[in-house]
Amino acid sequence: MLMSKNRVRRLALVAGFAACVAANDIGTARALDLYGYENDPRITVLEPAEGATVAPGQDVRIRVELDAALLPADVIVFYSGVLTGPPYEGYIHVPTDVTGELEIAVSVRNSQSELVADRFFALNVIPTDPPERIDVNPESVTLNFPTTPHEQEVKRLTVAGTYAGDVVRSISGTQFGTTHTSLTPDIVTVDSSGILTPVAPGYGYVETRNGEAKAITEVTVQTAPRVYPPALDKTDSAQFTYSGIRQDPVTKRFTQQVSVKYVGELPCPRPIQIGLRDIPEGVEILRRSHVGRGEPAIGVPLVPVEVETQERVYMLPGETGIATLEFRNRHGRPMTYSPSLYCGHVP
Repeated sequence: MLMSKNRVRRLALVAGFAACVAANDIGTARALDLYGYENDPRITVLEPAEGATVAPGQDVRIRVELDAALLPADVIVFYSGVLTGPPYEGYIHVPTDVTGELEIAVSVRNSQSELVADRFFALNVIPTDPPERIDVNPESVTLNFPTTPHEQEVKRLTVAGTYAGDVVRSISGTQFGTTHTSLTPDIVTVDSSGILTPVAPGYGYVETRNGEAKAITEVTVQTAPRVYPPALDKTDSAQFTYSGIRQDPVTKRFTQQVSVKYVGELPCPRPIQIGLRDIPEGVEILRRSHVGRGEPAIGVPLVPVEVETQERVYMLPGETGIATLEFRNRHGRPMTYSPSLYCGHVP
């Protein structure tokens, strides 16, 4: 139906990102708190319903009814355009990277661009497709084990999902299908919202899942700042493979590579080292881990194990690391030794 220009009223639909907050991460920030305005009963949102569930990137139909006493004028519109009416209707385009509670502000301004009425409502943005990958922050957590109940320390995991087109969305809440499970409940527990609580000193792990995507967080529970739990002897969970021994014709030093495949049930925390026992007398290990630190506690030379996935703070079951031995053998003794695998900090 054609309408004369003076009968055309325009209603601004402002979908400001300042009022868009993922409630699962930092709590809901209501638009009226941000702007200082209250919902005006002269504006009625007929569609969509308050709290309606929508998907990222979806175009959502909006229909608004105004009190006859309101005389809106043209206004500057952010993100979603101008609704023309009456009747006042159009579409809200939900941003592709938004999840959780999306605050929408419907604002009416007069010919002097003064706000005369506004109303706020929220949409619940939930992805309909599973993420291709998830990233948990932080990947590694250190908690102090409390000496009294008043010293209880907790931390929370947050989760981001990467979707088709490399779109990243916050999916920390259970409403997004994200779950957390402690693989070591005797060390650390985790609730459905990702809150970690220490149970006992040691190395713990939490598995986070969403669809087929999963990630593991290492949790170190220590008795005091920088007082780490003892390293784990994982020799029974290691498979060692040895290269031939080579001698440098110039330095006369010998080298050998030792491949370590970890086959334990839980991840192996870093730093990862092999201890060399039963070394023949007269053989000197040259390339060692932090000489003077750790070796007295173990009682044998320690050699670092390099793992390909350096960005992670642990080695997963099934992964392989390489230790490069460098030694001097002045008396030509047969080079034999018994390796041990240590995971975690050595005092």
